[in-house]
Amino acid sequence: RQYAFGYGVTAASFLHDGVKKIKAAHNDKKLTGNTMTVFLTEAEQTTTLLVNNLNRASDLISSFKQIAVDQTSEVERDINVSE
Repeated sequence: RQYAFGYGVTAASFLHDGVKKIKAAHNDKKLTGNTMTVFLTEAEQTTTLLVNNLNRASDLISSFKQIAVDQTSEVERDINVSE
């Protein structure tokens, strides 16, 4: 599950670079319809990857929090090891 953080950072960096390139092309009056279409397709894929990995990271953090609570509690809890 650690990959959720790494992929998220990579996706955010990729999207950031794409936005900078589109902004530069726009400022230089060199932005074409094709360039914008490619960017939008890549941006959509990248944001989907970001959302999925942020959700995984959130689940992982919640799991860590639950483990911390369990360590301070006397309550027993069933754990599905195969998950």
